[in-house]
Amino acid sequence: VFPVALSGGLSAAVSMAGGEWLSESSNGLRAAAAMGAATLAGSVLPAAPYAVLAGWAAPAVSVAACGAVAAVVARLRPHRRHPYLETCAVLAAVLAVSAACALLTPGAAG
Repeated sequence: VFPVALSGGLSAAVSMAGGEWLSESSNGLRAAAAMGAATLAGSVLPAAPYAVLAGWAAPAVSVAACGAVAAVVARLRPHRRHPYLETCAVLAAVLAVSAACALLTPGAAG
């Protein structure tokens, strides 16, 4: 799990940083680097427990880490009307799409 997450995270980080850099915004190189770093962290953090843990502990720690990150992200968004609800809704949508991809990919569920 971890090597796949790392390679996917690196490619996603470069893509997101490049997209931010090439966008019409005037945020600059620092914003592009922050976007890339956040994308890499968001890709690798949930998979990190699988690099050192086995059995039920790996997914349990992964879910706990995602929950902690969601709480921090919501806390950093006080300008939103319902930051915790919105963050949980986005995470639920990501989980649903991820589960659907896992179940619908030929050979993945078996």
